[in-house]
Amino acid sequence: MNLWAQLLPNLAIVAITTVIWALARKSVDRFSARFQKAAFGLLMAAGVFATMSFPFEFIPGVFLDSRYTLLAIAGYFGGPWGAALPLVVSLVKRLSLGGQGIETAIPIILAATLGGLGIRYLFRRDIAKFRALLLLAPMAALSGVAGFYYRFPMVMWAKITSETSGPLALVIALTTILAGAALIHEYRLERDLNLAQRRLTDAVENMADGLAIYDKEGRLAFHNSRYHEIFPATADVRVHGTPLISILMTAWERGEEAAPEEERHAVAKRIVGDLGKPADRLFRLGDGRWISARQRPTDDHGTAVLYCDVTTKIEHDAQLTVLNEQLSKLATTDPLTGLANRRLFEEQLKLAGEQAGRGNLQVSLLMIDVDFFKSFNDAYGHRAGDNCLRAIAQTVCDVFSSMPNATTARYGGEELAVILPGVGAGQAMAMATLLIANVRSLGVLHPVAPDAIVTVSVGVATSTADFDLEAELVQQADHALYEAKASGRNCVRQYALSNLGGMNANG
Repeated sequence: MNLWAQLLPNLAIVAITTVIWALARKSVDRFSARFQKAAFGLLMAAGVFATMSFPFEFIPGVFLDSRYTLLAIAGYFGGPWGAALPLVVSLVKRLSLGGQGIETAIPIILAATLGGLGIRYLFRRDIAKFRALLLLAPMAALSGVAGFYYRFPMVMWAKITSETSGPLALVIALTTILAGAALIHEYRLERDLNLAQRRLTDAVENMADGLAIYDKEGRLAFHNSRYHEIFPATADVRVHGTPLISILMTAWERGEEAAPEEERHAVAKRIVGDLGKPADRLFRLGDGRWISARQRPTDDHGTAVLYCDVTTKIEHDAQLTVLNEQLSKLATTDPLTGLANRRLFEEQLKLAGEQAGRGNLQVSLLMIDVDFFKSFNDAYGHRAGDNCLRAIAQTVCDVFSSMPNATTARYGGEELAVILPGVGAGQAMAMATLLIANVRSLGVLHPVAPDAIVTVSVGVATSTADFDLEAELVQQADHALYEAKASGRNCVRQYALSNLGGMNANG
């Protein structure tokens, strides 16, 4: 059998040993670094023992093997803890074999191990460097063939190098490179994975939101620290393995979350039943905070839930709603009287017209004018005039307060208006008459008025047709108001707009 055929079992052992470590590495990752190195050393020791059990015969009576590859690798990748056992096994095995060359075998066994340790020290900052193999492979090869040159005279070195030690050194170097490259690749994968896991852990732990993952059975499988910060009252039960239903019931019992006692089981059943499905839930904690729970299914049939404290957002939204309402009110309210302004009046009149057209409903419009208001301002001043308008506006609101659909507005100057959707001419006239009486009852003094008090005149227009131009109804109410003023003021006059758009005057 030639040299290469005898080398194959040794090469196979090195390859198998390397593959076994690559497969077993994940199983020992959960243990300490020292334990992992010791386990690596145990496997390398087994490989050393196996290679020494299947040596190849160099010359009659002289047997060699590829232990040096494994010794160098054990020293470099395992450090002192990983190199110790392979070294001891190699020494004991070689001593037990005896025979020729034992005096050279022991030193080169030590040299291979110490060489691996020395190169590891050079690359101690990061042993997962492929360029380290440029030192490790020649060192292992030299350890494997150095004994030849010690045992044989110099005149035979050329022949030994070309026929045996050269090829053997090349095989040991290549074997060391291949095995070392496989282990370095594995180390790099593990390093990158650990780095990614650390980054992911840091990201999850520094999230502003709480993260909880439940398995397919509804048990808590993972959570970050923020999750406990959001739910401090039940942090002791929000731990790995606790069913979600138990967490919910405890939160309700301790008042951390709120739910009527008689509804708790039904609510818990619904929430647990929604696991594994996309869902969003907003709930309030006992301390007043609002929590948004956004859940999504995971690939392993579990559920990831993101808990976000949205209290500030909800408070801001509420404040924004109030501000928007205030702005809307300012944009549609007359600042002096508090009634709707001209803009809102026109919008409401248009809406009333559209509703009347769809439902064949009546719409009445009252145009109100304060009698002799300019003379009142001239006599008492604008401040008194403003107070007078406020008093009349309040009276208008009081009179029509029983009609929730009515819109009371300041049309302009001393003119007010009231839109009455769904109100016919008869009721509109009655309300206008009541308004005139109530304004008189205010008894606001007016030195120029015939009765020496402030009064109003009212024009009423009623439509039963869909009017595209709201100004048409306003025009009719204005005509009626003009008739009221021409009739001596302090009275109401009506114009009715027929379906054909005709106009009738009623005194």
